[in-house]
Amino acid sequence: MKSKKEEILSQPEILRVTPVGAKLSVITFLLALISIYLYSQLFYSAVQAIPKKSMSQTQYYALIAAVLIIGTGIAILTVYALITKKKQPLIFTTIGMVGIGKYAINYSELDCYGWQKCNDFVASGQLSGRLQTTIRIYPKSKSWLQPTYIDRFGNSIFGNFGYFFDDTQMKSANEILTRYGVSLISDSES
Repeated sequence: MKSKKEEILSQPEILRVTPVGAKLSVITFLLALISIYLYSQLFYSAVQAIPKKSMSQTQYYALIAAVLIIGTGIAILTVYALITKKKQPLIFTTIGMVGIGKYAINYSELDCYGWQKCNDFVASGQLSGRLQTTIRIYPKSKSWLQPTYIDRFGNSIFGNFGYFFDDTQMKSANEILTRYGVSLISDSES
């Protein structure tokens, strides 16, 4: 039996919204360097706690070097993974829409949708101050099994994942959702 996500993705794709990813700005780069330094100091402190009497001086310094190299490597890989994390696009097909993780919904399950302006900080990790437009959807019924589409601050969860629409994509999404009977609510209501 196919999952809802697989079922929706098996249909022809109509629209794809590529998420905004974390860009490596100067601030992000400096934060990464500070993180690497702090991780290195943490590992160095852990090695310092080992009694020097239990090994020769050469072994002790080799252990410190190895721990610092391994710790720095882990820190670099962690920061790299956070910066370049793979993000899945938001895909509209002929029967529904699918996003990252468990976010998949059929058009027949949607009551209405709206557009919301939100800051791109959460999705991009940058303090750009730009307001971008994301979609805000409202399912017909709310079940505890269904993922929430609104975050705890009342914003669309899609903005948190970096799904921002340009004017052309908004027009296409409006046409698709209207074609499948999902009504648009005004910005003041969403």
